[in-house]
Amino acid sequence: MDHNSSRIFNKGIIFLSLITAALSFGVSQVLPPAFVSPTWPYLIVFFLAVSILLHRLMLKSIQGRPARTVNFFMLLTVVKLFLFMGIIIVYALSFRSDALPFGVWFFVYYMVYTFYEVHGILKETRPKNQ
Repeated sequence: MDHNSSRIFNKGIIFLSLITAALSFGVSQVLPPAFVSPTWPYLIVFFLAVSILLHRLMLKSIQGRPARTVNFFMLLTVVKLFLFMGIIIVYALSFRSDALPFGVWFFVYYMVYTFYEVHGILKETRPKNQ
């Protein structure tokens, strides 16, 4: 595993998380309370941890068997989607009044972190001479 690229990814995702937290705080101050899930800070920490873990797994996959990287990435994505859907469903059933705001905030964070994860993996899988 290339520790330098892992370190660069980790620094970038932490920076992204700080920016996301600052923007989320600003938005939470402007929106009516009914549209703000009290879980948003925890969601950022959750997505940060999941992103770092998945990036490490992908880097190991790339080094182990580069030909299987696409299959592993797709498998990881499907597992992640089912896990996240389970979290959303359990939370929505447990806290019905916060279900919609939680779902919206979760989706926004999912998109932000997924774009960054895919960008990071594409950088790793691109030929080095480009």
